[in-house]
Amino acid sequence: MSKRKSSSSTGSASGGWLESARTILYAALIAVGIRTVAFEPFNIPSGSMIPTLLVGDYLFVSKYSYGYSRHSLPFSPDLFSGRIFGALPRRGDVAVFKLPRDNSTDYIKRIIGLPGDRIQVRGGLLYVNGQPARRENLGPYTIEGDGPRLTVRRYRETLPALGGPPSPPHDILEATEEGFGEVIGTNLAGPYFLTQSVARSMASDADPSRRRCIVFVTSVSASLASVNRGDYCIAKAGLSMAARLWAVRLAEFGIPVYEVRPGIIETDMTAGVRDRYDRLIADGLTLEGRWGMPADVGRAVAALVRGDIPYATGAVLILDGGMTVGRL
Repeated sequence: MSKRKSSSSTGSASGGWLESARTILYAALIAVGIRTVAFEPFNIPSGSMIPTLLVGDYLFVSKYSYGYSRHSLPFSPDLFSGRIFGALPRRGDVAVFKLPRDNSTDYIKRIIGLPGDRIQVRGGLLYVNGQPARRENLGPYTIEGDGPRLTVRRYRETLPALGGPPSPPHDILEATEEGFGEVIGTNLAGPYFLTQSVARSMASDADPSRRRCIVFVTSVSASLASVNRGDYCIAKAGLSMAARLWAVRLAEFGIPVYEVRPGIIETDMTAGVRDRYDRLIADGLTLEGRWGMPADVGRAVAALVRGDIPYATGAVLILDGGMTVGRL
């Protein structure tokens, strides 16, 4: 009796495992099928589509709207060329695509023109085939998350009707002179003129026993372009040049000047894009594979102030975990 019971239990367990494996296989095949011919999930990694799509948003994209190419399949296998069941998009559609020269990066953009259309920008206003897009001013908009808070102007833009179906409206952002001036004033003019005041005091101090130095803390945005916060990049690039100018100017007084250029640092300012950079770091954005910490910057500045790195005035100390190291 006991042997028969044991055999029956073993058979039941084996059947359960097989049934579970079959269920998992069917689910995987269904998921791959849906992802290939119907819908595919995407995550928004950058701010180029703000405010319509925010950093970290998840969305599903229909695969059948414009037909199928090899990029419609997982891993983009080179099975065929061209497009099957192809169809032209509509003006105003938001499309996800890959560039012919880059098979690894997905781009998401709004379509404003079709083959044969003439696209122009006159005085900051979009024209399609000579007709202007209609704009509705929605007032100021504050961008938060990746970098400093930026205030820009928000518009609702509708493409001109050109005989086809009407285009859906799309919200766009435009930098203002006031916002640009605020960012430049805070991140460039303020540190520059503060340094001017401090430098005068240091230059008048004739005590040779007192160590004097100036450290500018900039950002990798001084050398890496980010189109959704160009004013911040310009300010940091200017501050980097200011550090070099002050190094030259203060050399005769024996006052060394340095630049510390942090990369992705875990602070309140980057809290809003934590998930995005977690994924990028996991994918190899930084060689060291982690976030930079405020203490990393503090220790570097302390070493410069103590004079632990002599004979280096005008030097740039990059603290980005290897993010800006050129790679093939």
